[in-house]
Amino acid sequence: MSRSLDVYLKDRKAGELIQNEAASLTFTYGSDYLATDPAALSVSLPLQDEHFGDRIARPFLPSAG
Repeated sequence: MSRSLDVYLKDRKAGELIQNEAASLTFTYGSDYLATDPAALSVSLPLQDEHFGDRIARPFLPSAG
């Protein structure tokens, strides 16, 4: 069973963090967030439509695992 967590920057939903059955993480910016004056969460998570895999998402959000 996978789990998901909405990720906010200030009062805006920036994206979603998903942990799959194997405890691997992915982070994806939301399309609404990207369309309206977005700011990157960090240098390691630049603005993009594609998701970030575990290798990039886990170090930025270490307590999520």
